[in-house]
Amino acid sequence: MVVNKLDGDRPLKVHCQSHDYDLGLRVVMPHQQLKFAFRNSVFETELFNCSMEWGEGGGVHWFDIYDAPRDFLRCSYCRWLVKQSGPCLSLYDGESCYHWKTSQANAGGNRKVRLGV
Repeated sequence: MVVNKLDGDRPLKVHCQSHDYDLGLRVVMPHQQLKFAFRNSVFETELFNCSMEWGEGGGVHWFDIYDAPRDFLRCSYCRWLVKQSGPCLSLYDGESCYHWKTSQANAGGNRKVRLGV
């Protein structure tokens, strides 16, 4: 799930895809969510990359919204809060936040920035 938590009540344009799935371009209004489901591969290697854009100089940002080696054991139902500073995985004990990727090409290049908010 992707939740729009952008400041300024901005709509969020989201396009998520994996090797097997393409969810197409969706618009998530402020404080609303985009839900989607998929089957993880037998080898637990699924990778979903999303591009996100919010206008007014926001530019396009990329993030691996589901990366099986990172997420398989910690969330069967992942809830990502999308903020200007980066996406944060909402966990039972806080948030795990990440930087945006520098380009769409560097899949798997997400850097964790803080734990437990």
